[in-house]
Amino acid sequence: MENTLENYIEVAELAYREGRWEEVDKTIRAAQEIVSDSEENIDDLLKIRFYRLGIIYWTMYDNDLDIDFIKKYSELLEGLNTIALTDYQMICSFYNECPEEIMQRALLQYPDDLSLLNAYAKKLQELGQHNNAIIILEHLTELYPEASFAQLMLMHSRDQLLKVVMEQSENVSTDEDIASSCFDLAIQSCNMTAINELKEYPIINQQENKLIHLDIQKCIYKKGFDKVSKKWKEKWIDKELDFTSVLLLANYFYEYNTYGLVKEVLEGYSFAELEQINEINEFNDLAVYWELANINKVQNRIMYNFFLANAYHYTGEAEKAAQCVNAGLELDPNNVLLTVLKSNAQLTVDKDPAEAYNTLSTAHLQGLPPKTYYQQLIMFYRLVADWNNVIRTINQYEVRNVPNEATIFYKAEAFAHLGYQINALDCLEDGIQYFSHTPYIISMYQLRMMIYKNQKKYKLFFDDVKHKLSYCSKKGNEYWNTINQCVEIIFIIGDYRRCYEYASEAYRNNRLHPQLLPILQWLIAFDHDDYQEIPEVPEVTNDSVINNPQTPMDYFGNALRFWIMGFNLASAQAFEQAGDMGWETMYCYKRAFWRACRSEGHEEYTLELYDKIMAYDPTQREWLIDYRYAYILYTLKRYEQAIKGYKMLMEYYPNTAFEEEKDYNHNAAVLLDCERNMGNIEAATRYTSMRMSWQVPQKSDCKRLQVMADEHYPEELFLRYNLLRLSEEIETGLSQNEKESLNDIKRKLKSEYFS
Repeated sequence: MENTLENYIEVAELAYREGRWEEVDKTIRAAQEIVSDSEENIDDLLKIRFYRLGIIYWTMYDNDLDIDFIKKYSELLEGLNTIALTDYQMICSFYNECPEEIMQRALLQYPDDLSLLNAYAKKLQELGQHNNAIIILEHLTELYPEASFAQLMLMHSRDQLLKVVMEQSENVSTDEDIASSCFDLAIQSCNMTAINELKEYPIINQQENKLIHLDIQKCIYKKGFDKVSKKWKEKWIDKELDFTSVLLLANYFYEYNTYGLVKEVLEGYSFAELEQINEINEFNDLAVYWELANINKVQNRIMYNFFLANAYHYTGEAEKAAQCVNAGLELDPNNVLLTVLKSNAQLTVDKDPAEAYNTLSTAHLQGLPPKTYYQQLIMFYRLVADWNNVIRTINQYEVRNVPNEATIFYKAEAFAHLGYQINALDCLEDGIQYFSHTPYIISMYQLRMMIYKNQKKYKLFFDDVKHKLSYCSKKGNEYWNTINQCVEIIFIIGDYRRCYEYASEAYRNNRLHPQLLPILQWLIAFDHDDYQEIPEVPEVTNDSVINNPQTPMDYFGNALRFWIMGFNLASAQAFEQAGDMGWETMYCYKRAFWRACRSEGHEEYTLELYDKIMAYDPTQREWLIDYRYAYILYTLKRYEQAIKGYKMLMEYYPNTAFEEEKDYNHNAAVLLDCERNMGNIEAATRYTSMRMSWQVPQKSDCKRLQVMADEHYPEELFLRYNLLRLSEEIETGLSQNEKESLNDIKRKLKSEYFS
């Protein structure tokens, strides 16, 4: 191989892709000698390939970082106008060694990149320039609210700056500006020692907004959601809050998915008019430079629109959400968070998944961090119910990120939708074990409850109900939503006493869902008499019936109402309609079957319902339903079908079918009667003999067999003689005709066999 620069670069690139690091090192150093000797004569494209390869290798894999070499190559790439974001990211990741001027040039080109902002903030912290680090980190956290590491860095810098100012300033207690700045820093860094000291100064006690913000922050950090929401309603809602407090509350309520409270907090705040500024392109003063992105808190307005758009989106106010997104994008057309919301609107409002996906990809290209991009992509696939891609995307996300409560829950949810319940339970077990103090814990218990319900593992279901309720407040909607859900499920599984306890509790607190009121009315009407009375529960009348039912629950409620009023056929038809609409289909079909059984003269409809049950899921057959089906066929004198039905009972339920009560086997009696009516005397005789095989046969069986013998086997004298003698033993006596017949048979037997 010829020792040319191009050949060396190709060999080095191939070795780099294959992980042969010694060969990469050897080849790059050989290529470097060529570049050093004849750089003026080398093609620019070859130079670019070599510089970039050198930066990648020496920043990522070489133990002896030559920062001068890196700096030189970055300047050469800048001179050729080919330096890329990835080049800057790799160089600036060595924030201790990387010169500050390279970081500044990188931020001039890519002012919103997460990794560059993070690296520069760390650089400033190492240099002790905490005032400048705060400016960078404030911008970073405004752009990326989910970057929790940056929040911690920001608290550290504020705390360090606070210590410096308080140590070096002699007039903190008398200078309002200094005291106010220190108090802000103390609150933001949660330095309670400094807060308590500064609160003693009269000039601080006059600043009500700051004290309110302190109250809000302490309540958020030390109290639970219920306390924060209560104080918002009772105390803070009427105060004139500064935007820092507004944003803190909005962010807090947003994390708990209480979008109604987010709206309340944000809708009461108004901004002043924006000032116009001229764009600058020099990094000579950090504070002035950063005002380009933040003058008059432009970023505050963007975050305001971001949170409010989310609140409107989740409360179903699509037009208002779109207005907030557009208002934010007017301030910053390249804001990735608002671009993501635009994607959501295109999916949920415009119903255009393709355009939504393209917009999400645009946000990624605009600088949406890979971690956040994956999170949004997961949400996109969830909304379009592409569960396989949800799992695939989460697996890709977890290659470079530690699994968190959201990814574990979404993966479990996807597994559950795909029918992989064991996989879903495994994920939920990990999530509940490791993330028991996160907002997702309630969703995890809810999903596992539904899996256990589908598996009919009701003990585990109720265990999870208790766990979930322990995380909910009785004053919150989630608690009562769970109670209402339990009322519905427990009623279906037939645990009526527990169902009454849940339903009555919800009703007394005015939290029972109106669609579940018929369940409570049914329990009062038909179940135990020892329930504690609820006198205010309305009676069921014709006016209670929903005249134009639309949903399965409308039909289900009507079915219970008709049942209570004694309209069995109407009840059966309503149950059937609820099942046809996919709500607890098997349960509704079975209920419809039994209501139809109680409706005299509608046997054909009852048989149709039985066929529906068997067509939907024959594995859920029950003895009583199969027994009733066979008996209806028998009463309709469809003897051949009835015989098949009763034989099916013996096949599927042998223990129950042959269980005797008072030595009386009903199945054999019906089969006997069917065979006799069809003229199958031999079969009828067989079933009669089967019934008479007990120690004390029924006299009706003896009489039936005796009559059959007289009619069909008059020459079988021994059979007729034995049957008459048996009847004589188990009855109080024979009729006169039977006695004469017995004597006549005796004479014939003596003359023919014993004379």
